[in-house]
Amino acid sequence: MPKKFTLSLDASQLASYLDCPTKWAYQYKQRIRLAAENTLAMDRGTCVHALLETFYKFQIKNPSNRNGNAAAASELVTKSGLFQELKISDEDRNLILQRFAEYVFRYQFDDFTPARVNNTDGVELGFSKILYETDDVCFILEGKIDLVTKQITEDFCFWDHKVTSMSYYGRKLQLQIYALATGFKYGGYNYVGLQKAVGKRTFRREACQFPPPLMDRLKSNIIKVFYTVKQDILCDQFDENLKSCSGPWDCHPCPYTSLCEAESDLSREAIKNFKYYTAKKWRPWEIIK
Repeated sequence: MPKKFTLSLDASQLASYLDCPTKWAYQYKQRIRLAAENTLAMDRGTCVHALLETFYKFQIKNPSNRNGNAAAASELVTKSGLFQELKISDEDRNLILQRFAEYVFRYQFDDFTPARVNNTDGVELGFSKILYETDDVCFILEGKIDLVTKQITEDFCFWDHKVTSMSYYGRKLQLQIYALATGFKYGGYNYVGLQKAVGKRTFRREACQFPPPLMDRLKSNIIKVFYTVKQDILCDQFDENLKSCSGPWDCHPCPYTSLCEAESDLSREAIKNFKYYTAKKWRPWEIIK
């Protein structure tokens, strides 16, 4: 009897595959990344995420000590060496810590109250959800939610921290995947901007509803994508989407264009060894029944 084919994908992988199957193969199957890639924006976001995660974990333990929890979060993240590890400049570090303090002050009277989900704290909540299973296949949605709160209506709401002054589409694939995996009807973005001066767009929270008919269509479509990924993996052949080579707004080329444009397999391997490194594999979370 053939072994059941098991495939786990998260929202980032699904978005990458839909953008370009070849890009997904490099990024997630081979797990290669550009060694000299500019990650400053992502690194600054990582620091803000760490502060918010630590703060809300303290809030769960002692919700009446808000200012003390904020100070403890700043001290703990600073002493952890994260800023040094990510090579964050002193100027950026001071801005990030200042903006975090301003965030705590801004929401001092109307902040999130983290919820507990299945006896687990709703801060950085990892999940693995079986989306579809037969005798032949098992398709699993994976991910990690920044924050889960409880609404006045007693419904859960999931939030994703975004360190930007931009606004994202409310039903972006990432949030739809979270809604599909958790069954929660509400979700949104918690924005923290790092512009020099605090303005109207520095702190924002925008939520969206995910009705059952939308989730039913999404589930059907995502299962089809899983089957396509499965077939590509078994055949070890991934289509190229030439429209995605130039990247967003046609000005940020895909990080793998040099590999796709290599003139031979030999030169492709030389480029791979020179310009890229192999990232660690993403580990799955406990399966939600």
